[in-house]
Amino acid sequence: MRKIRVIIGGWQTLVLALLLMCGRAEAGIIFHFTDGTAGGMNAAALAAFNRAGSYYSSALSNSMDVNLEISLTAQSGVVTGGAAPDMLSSSYSGFRSAIVGRSTSADDASFVGSLPSGSSFNPYINYTLNNPAGVGSATAYVDNTIDANNQTIEMTRANAKALGLIAATDSARDGRVELDSTVSWDYDPTDGIDSGKFDFTAAAAREIGVVMGFFSGVEVLDLNSLPPYYNDFSLDNVAPLDFTRFTAASEAAGADIDWTAGTGARYFSVDGGATVLIADAWSTGTARGDGFLPRYWRDGAGLGLMSPNLLAGQAGGGLSANDLRAFDVLGYSLTLSAVPEPGSFVALAMIGSVAVGYRLRRRAAKCEQHSA
Repeated sequence: MRKIRVIIGGWQTLVLALLLMCGRAEAGIIFHFTDGTAGGMNAAALAAFNRAGSYYSSALSNSMDVNLEISLTAQSGVVTGGAAPDMLSSSYSGFRSAIVGRSTSADDASFVGSLPSGSSFNPYINYTLNNPAGVGSATAYVDNTIDANNQTIEMTRANAKALGLIAATDSARDGRVELDSTVSWDYDPTDGIDSGKFDFTAAAAREIGVVMGFFSGVEVLDLNSLPPYYNDFSLDNVAPLDFTRFTAASEAAGADIDWTAGTGARYFSVDGGATVLIADAWSTGTARGDGFLPRYWRDGAGLGLMSPNLLAGQAGGGLSANDLRAFDVLGYSLTLSAVPEPGSFVALAMIGSVAVGYRLRRRAAKCEQHSA
């Protein structure tokens, strides 16, 4: 592993590169971290970002660069940080073709085999201006019109690189990760997490995961589910991960995904909803849901690193079998050492009494992506 640090215009650029003798074509994932912290991030935090990046470079075999701006800034309340991935819009048919071409595992085969054929899909949706049950109704319906939202996929740039929709070495920014400088952090989980402190490496790795594609467009609907409402065709923010999100109601209605706002269980499936892998898998939103962004696993369920809370004195751990299964169907290839045992789901123990949540502030502009 080689660490390169360059000073550019007052910003520090930290490049984490896992370089193999064969050259860039087989180098795997290379993280380029640009530090925007006023005065520079402390060395322990930079090392922790290195470690967080290695969670992905050791588990995912895609050859690509990921360019991240990272910073430590004072946050407020229980918000300890967040991620703002830069996004790419693709036609649904372009996304489907790309992910079919990246199918390498049994889960991939199930996932691509369950995707709707053709150029559109039908989400189960509510809280829209043109809801057939009434303006802003909580009653869900199948949106089977062929409008922009039925034909568009919005994904993170890093996810697009994994799918070959952006050049793997494209040097533009892929996202930002911002963590709270006022939290009592433990920067090295290898010797345990001190009592009363929080695992910085896990926090950084979680938000890197969002930039990598662990992201749900449902949060756009949720954040805009209060008056004034918007027509369904303007909510063209369905993300690749949303094709693992279902309810019994969405299946009974014949929808392709559950893209509703509100409380209640959403289950995780990689075969179009036919098989329930995790019955109550997903967080449901900060406006109409459980208080956590839909991009995360359900709080308190112990499903993996991509959960919304950290607990004081507890190591957050690396990527769980559930995390890896989701990344697998997003177009990433798992290294042999990362492939979960058949039927396995890693549950991370929830130990401790103090939790710190990850939430993002509501944007003033509607239908936009979220910033940290």
